[in-house]
Amino acid sequence: MRLRFTIRDLLGLTRAAASVLVIAAASPACYALAADAPTPQTGTLKGRFIYNGSAPEPAVIVPNVNPQAFGEYRIIDESLLVPRMLGVQNILIWVQSKDIPVPVPGKLDPVTVQFKEGRFAPHAIAFQVPRDLVLKNGDEFVVCSFLGGMALNPAFRLGVPPQQQRLVTIKEPEAAPLPLQSSLYPWVKSWILPLHHPYFAVTDEGGQFKIENLPLGTWQFQVWHERKGNLETRDWKRGRFTLGIKPGENDLGVIKIDPKLLEKN
Repeated sequence: MRLRFTIRDLLGLTRAAASVLVIAAASPACYALAADAPTPQTGTLKGRFIYNGSAPEPAVIVPNVNPQAFGEYRIIDESLLVPRMLGVQNILIWVQSKDIPVPVPGKLDPVTVQFKEGRFAPHAIAFQVPRDLVLKNGDEFVVCSFLGGMALNPAFRLGVPPQQQRLVTIKEPEAAPLPLQSSLYPWVKSWILPLHHPYFAVTDEGGQFKIENLPLGTWQFQVWHERKGNLETRDWKRGRFTLGIKPGENDLGVIKIDPKLLEKN
């Protein structure tokens, strides 16, 4: 028996085959294959520190040295800043674990602390070492001294003329933040934290922080604020906590800080 197919028959077969392909592509198995994505090999830790009380108003500082130069600026006590939605600014958080894997960096770009309008900026800074620390005088008229009392790095005391800068090479990590001060202007102060790794953050104006590219595993973290030092709470002895970092986002949520912890001594 001979089979005869018309052109209409062939077109019908073609449409049927195409329908089978569409149905197969729409099957759950195919969707699963399309949705497969590589699992992140690192994690991000984030959270937000808030002041569990009424936001304090920072005290205004009246310069007792060269008041003619600084009188036009509103200089405040930056040891406790709660500027936005009760967020506590300038809390430092970093990995304390010594055995965390650290990628081998290339030459690290310099970081800068600038003197301008009667203050140092930023007020708190952390960075991986070795790298250069730029001490910049952004004032147009007055000389500024930068005094760094280091523990494992050479201490330094540098006078920097107006609109100029000096470099200090920081080679060794330090165990805790250290003050950077001006010997000429006693109210001028900030905090620097050199570390052997890049896993750190400083809370912003809303009290938020984010540490990215954390290796997966269980690590110990250190929390620090200049008013208290190690920010010890009921759950964080010596200001430390241990957390298993999973792929993707790890969220501590909102951490409420008792105002008594941050009272000025």
